Amino acid sequence: MCNKHRRFKLTIVLWLGIASAQIHYSGSIHPTFMYRSDGFRQITLPFRLAEVQCSYSYSEFDFTYAAAIESRWNNVENSSIDNRELYVEWYPYWGEVKLGKQIISWGVADGNNPTDNLNPYDYYFLFSPGADRKIGVWSAALTYYWHDWAVQSVLIPEHTPNRLPFGETEFPFAPPDKPSAYYNMSNPLEIGVKFSGMAGETDLSLYVLNGHDRTFSMSHIEKTNDDDGVFNSPRNFGFGKTTMVGFDMVHYWGKYGFRGEAAWFSTHNPYKGEHYLWERKAEYIQYALEFEYPAPYDIHTMTQIIGTTVLSAEGYDDENSENIHDISATFQPGMGSPFAQLSDMALMSTASTSLLDDHLEVDVFTLINLEETGYMLGGNLIYSVLENMEAELGVSLFQGDDNPLNQFTLLEDFSHFRIGLKYSF
Repeated sequence: MCNKHRRFKLTIVLWLGIASAQIHYSGSIHPTFMYRSDGFRQITLPFRLAEVQCSYSYSEFDFTYAAAIESRWNNVENSSIDNRELYVEWYPYWGEVKLGKQIISWGVADGNNPTDNLNPYDYYFLFSPGADRKIGVWSAALTYYWHDWAVQSVLIPEHTPNRLPFGETEFPFAPPDKPSAYYNMSNPLEIGVKFSGMAGETDLSLYVLNGHDRTFSMSHIEKTNDDDGVFNSPRNFGFGKTTMVGFDMVHYWGKYGFRGEAAWFSTHNPYKGEHYLWERKAEYIQYALEFEYPAPYDIHTMTQIIGTTVLSAEGYDDENSENIHDISATFQPGMGSPFAQLSDMALMSTASTSLLDDHLEVDVFTLINLEETGYMLGGNLIYSVLENMEAELGVSLFQGDDNPLNQFTLLEDFSHFRIGLKYSF
């Protein structure tokens, strides 16, 4: 009887605990259509047809799961589930601990963050806002709070690269072919540390990350016994070993705000073995300077200057090179803000407001290449049809020049309109 009473009490306590826990869920169904501005032909790239996020809170613990259904209009029957996040979070008195697949955001600039490199980018959703364009990674994050200061450490046991749209004819920014082989990392562990706090009225953060590039590059060339020579031998690709040190700050003067961040990167080819190494090492800086200011009629405006400065870069210029030399002019960073790759220096400006008693949201934006001819113009109209339903209309237009290597010239064919309907629950 005693054991039965104990089991009965344990069952009662368990059910009371479950009853006192809180379960939350939210999500959306979001069919979206894209059409080229030239000819109004449908673009059938992947989109997220539906998204859901569920959380279960009990005592000092939160359990979170987020997923999306990814689909194409020309292949809806093969839609797939993208398990974007799955983690548990513990809130002890001294801070936070998160374990699992998660998206951790670093940086303070709006949308362009040189310091935000813990998670890779999904280039199919490159023009989506915030975390929507990031890929969750299995990691452990610990944050310790002390007065107005905090220290966060992040461990990522496995490397995850950017998701690139290989061979997508409808996305001209895509690489043509996926590499057939990558080198095996001897130590894929990545470690990041963030120090943040306040100095007077200014928010400050310092970042250090020891990891690997998110975009691949040539790593080594296999030896062969034929007479074709070294530079006709099989090529293998990999991810450079990269160290990042970054800094950001936020300060407001009344209604005027400034956000700035910059990061220094040092990268090299870490491959070692019985092969011809594709030597490559470089140092570069990326930055984002953001100014926020009010405009008449409750219009919120923001202007950013973003860019990349290559301090030094040495390696082979192409597959036929035999001597290491300066490759600063052709070097492409494998880590950092993807928008910085569109131009060495660019100006971004946005303006947003609400009309019709907040039923209509209007956003306009532009990205101007300050190094050579090229710009992007865009805008969004979001109208609340019902309490939980919105109709969306968007446009993105790209213009380059006669240079076929200009990134904005490559994106001209990607100029498009977007039409969508979003039901939230």
